[in-house]
Amino acid sequence: MQNTTNDRVTPLKARGIHADATPEKSEWMEAATAAFQPKTGLMRALGSRLLWATLGSAAILSLILMYHRNTLPEFQNVPQVMAQKLETLSALRVNFFKSIEAEKLAVMAETDEASLAFAGESVRAAEAVEADLKELSRLIGMHPAAEESKLLQEFEAAWDQVRRIDRVVLDLAVQNTNLKAFRLSFGKGREVVERFENALNALTRDATEPRLIRAAADALSAELKILTLHAPHIVSPDDEEMNQIEQVIHVKEEAVRRSLEILARQAPADKQRYVEDAVAADREFGAVTATVKVWSRQNTNVNSLNISLDRKKKATALCETVLNQLHEAFKRQAFKATR
Repeated sequence: MQNTTNDRVTPLKARGIHADATPEKSEWMEAATAAFQPKTGLMRALGSRLLWATLGSAAILSLILMYHRNTLPEFQNVPQVMAQKLETLSALRVNFFKSIEAEKLAVMAETDEASLAFAGESVRAAEAVEADLKELSRLIGMHPAAEESKLLQEFEAAWDQVRRIDRVVLDLAVQNTNLKAFRLSFGKGREVVERFENALNALTRDATEPRLIRAAADALSAELKILTLHAPHIVSPDDEEMNQIEQVIHVKEEAVRRSLEILARQAPADKQRYVEDAVAADREFGAVTATVKVWSRQNTNVNSLNISLDRKKKATALCETVLNQLHEAFKRQAFKATR
């Protein structure tokens, strides 16, 4: 019985076997193909789940790699940041002490020009501290540590108190009213009293009238007493003490006035010009004394010095303590970062 072409091809095609394949080859191809075809619904389900699990794992791994790529350089820079914090803290400390020293020099300066110059130095150094503090806050924020953040806040509070005190102290210091009073008293005041004394000496030269000589001596003694009372009035920080000094000054001024009236009546005609010189000198000295009392009452130098030695000293000491603690905290963090 002969087979037609269709009889030979159709069964082979249906089985997926080429017409020219041998029986051995056909069996091998069927086995290989069957290995890649899911036999049941369970196998197909397991394959689908495995695919989704693989995709999920890949996604998680990608996220982990992205996180480490972003965070690894940051952690690698920790020692560098620690070094920058120590360097910035050192610069802040230097500018801090510059500001304090310049403020004290402004308070103690003997001229308005020097006071203004030192006050300017103090303000510039304080502004540098502010810049260092801002940078330090930024560096601490890069790798926050609870202890460092707390100490930084404590320093900021103490430093703010120092700045408020400085504004008062420097404003008072540059006015220099006590120094101005001293210069006026020991300058023009002493000069005028010397003119007063010279006029009285000329008036009593070769004089024999006891009352005239006594009045001249009383006037000179009272005038010199007023001059000596300028200094304690200028340095006194107490209003009540200044009131008491001014009462004595007033009594002595009245004594000078009465003595000059006696001299005007007792002096001979050819010596009246010396009485007039003495009266003019006393009038000028009275104006000096009045100005000295006004400037002394303002007490800008005394008050600025007292504030600097009391409130400013306490606030400064607190800042120094916190700076030392912050330095120790930075060193501990740097040690941990390099372990």
